[in-house]
Amino acid sequence: MPIPIPNIWQMQQQNDADGLVEALRHPDPSVRRRAAGSLRAIGAWHVLSAIESALAVESDWQAHAAMSSAIQYLDHDVHIEQMVKAKDLRGLTKMLGSGQMEDVLIAAAALGDLGDRRAVEPLIILFRNPLAPSKTRLAAAEALLALESAPAVVTLLGALRRDDWQARRNAAAVLGQLQASWAVEPLTATLNDAMPVVRKTASAALRRIGTPDALSAASRYDEQNRRSETRPLPAHILETVQAENDRFNAPLPRTGPLSTGTVRLATETNTPAAPSASVAMNAVPPSGTLPTPAAAPVIAPDLALPTAPDSSTSTAAPGPAVPTPPPAAPSAPIPKVE
Repeated sequence: MPIPIPNIWQMQQQNDADGLVEALRHPDPSVRRRAAGSLRAIGAWHVLSAIESALAVESDWQAHAAMSSAIQYLDHDVHIEQMVKAKDLRGLTKMLGSGQMEDVLIAAAALGDLGDRRAVEPLIILFRNPLAPSKTRLAAAEALLALESAPAVVTLLGALRRDDWQARRNAAAVLGQLQASWAVEPLTATLNDAMPVVRKTASAALRRIGTPDALSAASRYDEQNRRSETRPLPAHILETVQAENDRFNAPLPRTGPLSTGTVRLATETNTPAAPSASVAMNAVPPSGTLPTPAAAPVIAPDLALPTAPDSSTSTAAPGPAVPTPPPAAPSAPIPKVE
C-alpha cells in the first residue's frame, strides 16, 4: 500500500514542526526536500538536531541541499539567540557589521539592553555611518539612549518623547535643520502629537530632510489636514453656532425716556443740589456773567422763578421779585469754662 503524501503547505501554515520533521523520513525525496524548506521558513530552530539526523542519512542530493540550507539558516538564528542569552558583548558587537539588517537590529537592541558601556563606541560608529540604512542608525541611537551615553544629536530623539511640548517642538525643528535622515520614523510618529504646533514642526522637518519616505509622510499629513478642514461640522454644532449668531445680531430693545428724578433741598443731602433745567435756562445772571455753581441758588421743586422780561418784545409789567432771605443772626459767643 503506498504511503500517502502529506500536505506540506498546510503543515507550514499551521507551524506544525513535528509533522514536518516526520515528513523528513518520507520515502519520496521531493517530500523530504519540501519539508526541509518549510522548517526553514517557519524558523523551527528548536528541531535543528532532528534535521541534522535526517541529513546524515539523506541520499538524494536535492533533499540534502535543502536540509543543509535549513541547518545553516536555523543554526544562525540559534547562534544569535545564544549570544543574546549569554550577553556575549564581543559577538553582538561583531554582528553590528553584518550585511543582514535584521541581524544588526537584533544586535543593537541586545547591546542596549546589556547595559555595558563598552558597546558605546561601536554603536556610535554605526550611528555616524552615512551609508548605513536609516533603520540601523535609528537602532544604534536607541541603544545609545539606553546606555545613557548618546551624543548630543541623539539626545534629540529622547527630547521628542518628553512631556514638555516645547521640548518636542524644538527637537523636531533641530532634527529637520540637521537633515537627520535616521530620524524619519520618530518624526513621522510625531505627526500624531497632541499639540498642533509640534505636528506642523515635524511636518516641516520631514520636508527639509527630503528623503522619499519623509516626503511621503509629510504629504499624507498635509492631505489629512485638508480633509479635516473641509469636513462639514456636525448638525448640533451648526445649530449652536446659528443660535449664537442670531442672538448676537438681534436688535437691542428700545428704552423709554429717562425718568425725571426729584430735586432735593440742600438741607436733605450732604451735597448741594444742582438747579433745575428751567431755572438754568430762564435765570438772568447779573452784569451779564454766568453764576458759578457755588453761587447758584437752592430751589425747591415746587418753586418757580418768573421769566425775566424782554424789553424788545414785551411791555408787560415785571413780576414780583423773589424775596431775599434775611441775613443769619450772629451766633452767641461760647462761654469760657474756667
